Amino acid sequence: MEFFNKAKAVRLKSHLDKYLYAADDEETVRQTRNGSSQKAWWTVELVDGKSH
Repeated sequence: MEFFNKAKAVRLKSHLDKYLYAADDEETVRQTRNGSSQKAWWTVELVDGKSH
């Protein structure tokens, strides 16, 4: 993804001012107003034919 080429950390913020947060169980995803999840690892998958 050209958006994340040089990024060391990324926070994904919704239109409701909440951030996507990975829980410690490595399976659960939540939204929170505090967008810091220091130990989270994410995989970005591109979907063909979708611009967003």
